[in-house]
Amino acid sequence: MLNAPVLSEQVETAASHSLLLCSTNEELWRDVANVAQHADSDVSITSEFEATEAALRQNAFACCVLDISDCGNQWMSADAELAGDNSVAAVIKHIHSLAPACSVVILTDPDASRDLTASFDDEVVLEIIERPFGLSTLTSTLRRSIQYSMMLAQNLKLREQLSNHAMRDLLGESPPIQWLAERIRQAATHDQTVLILGEPGTGKHLAARAIHNGSRRGTRSFTELNCGVLSSDAFQKSFFGNAPHIEGNYVGASVNFVDGGTVFLSEIDAAPIPVQKRLTRFLEQQQRRSARADSSESRQIRVIASCSDDLKSKVRAGVFSKELYNCLSDTIVETPPLRECRSDIPILANAYLHRLAVQEGRPPMRLAPDAINVLIQYEWPGNVRELHRSLNQAAKIHSGSELSAEGVSTWLTSHFEGDQFSSPEMSLREMERKLIEATFARHNGNRERTAQALQIGIRTLSGKLREYGYPPRGGPGSNLRAA
Repeated sequence: MLNAPVLSEQVETAASHSLLLCSTNEELWRDVANVAQHADSDVSITSEFEATEAALRQNAFACCVLDISDCGNQWMSADAELAGDNSVAAVIKHIHSLAPACSVVILTDPDASRDLTASFDDEVVLEIIERPFGLSTLTSTLRRSIQYSMMLAQNLKLREQLSNHAMRDLLGESPPIQWLAERIRQAATHDQTVLILGEPGTGKHLAARAIHNGSRRGTRSFTELNCGVLSSDAFQKSFFGNAPHIEGNYVGASVNFVDGGTVFLSEIDAAPIPVQKRLTRFLEQQQRRSARADSSESRQIRVIASCSDDLKSKVRAGVFSKELYNCLSDTIVETPPLRECRSDIPILANAYLHRLAVQEGRPPMRLAPDAINVLIQYEWPGNVRELHRSLNQAAKIHSGSELSAEGVSTWLTSHFEGDQFSSPEMSLREMERKLIEATFARHNGNRERTAQALQIGIRTLSGKLREYGYPPRGGPGSNLRAA
């Protein structure tokens, strides 16, 4: 099947006021053609489902006029998915999925128009004309719909640009990264909840932010709540606010603050059971409100959650709510571990070194070929987070323009002895001392080789050793720390 036109084509065609009429009524053909002629518009006419769908796939229209007295039933009987829904709403949503920038004008009887708009969000530009209608009503409605469509096309193009901007930090060309980028783009096109799964350090927060920035909520608030550090009371106050809990009303002051934005719940598996239950009720209630379209968009938020563990196993073990899992997993996005994206490591590493240089106002560093080989061959248990941490630590004590293999490898977790360098409570100064002393010992007290391995000056090394209590260079016991 042919793909729908790209948004830039939709904008250009919308500006030309092209119309698509789906009807078997020849009198209506003449009326619409007459209106189009005075509006300097082009008209395409179809009378069958297949022809209408093909036209929407192959061309971009500003407006689709659908006479549901005959074509609506024909569409539902011709398409299996639409037949399952068996509603005019399904037809309109299908048109919108094929042509997001195309407004829809429905021609119908008064009884059939009741509650027709209840199932659509703000982006479905829908006009309803009830029979009988005059030519002036048809003319004003079509002109208004064309104007709406042009505005919507421009908005969609802007969103596409924002989505591309949102993906700028998602670096890499490997198949897993490209697949992740596509999943993020897909998730940004709708408002369903998203569950992001991946090992620690794989960029789940980055994926959540990219989904938000690329969505229609991208200009609104993005709020993160870490379920792993918030107590039950603190989470409920942060999420639901301080208002008393009332059955059927689960939106508190804090959620209203995001004003239709996105809430990112990191480490959702750590949420206490009371929080899981209330979150489930909140999401179920929001889904019902959305289906009824009985609440303003500002009170509807999007929820994205993340988890580093196997959430299904926790559901089977009874420590995570199955109902909450079902509410959160409308869309699942998986962030790949760094070891599956080895070809991207040089890109990621050099980009991070460049960012460090910009932040610290110094000349950029580069990785020596042997350093790149070390990074590619490493298993990266801490993923991208460990890559950034290792490069940051290596760069802190580096005085040259090129990082060597030894200068990088000494900061990798597998090169540490036990947990002596990996304690989360250890400061950078303490880790630096551990590294210098370990390297000094490995080179049997040879300061030249130690300074070369650490890629620091001999004076810098001697100053550090003196600070640690080592005798001056050349003196008795200069390779041993003073007692």
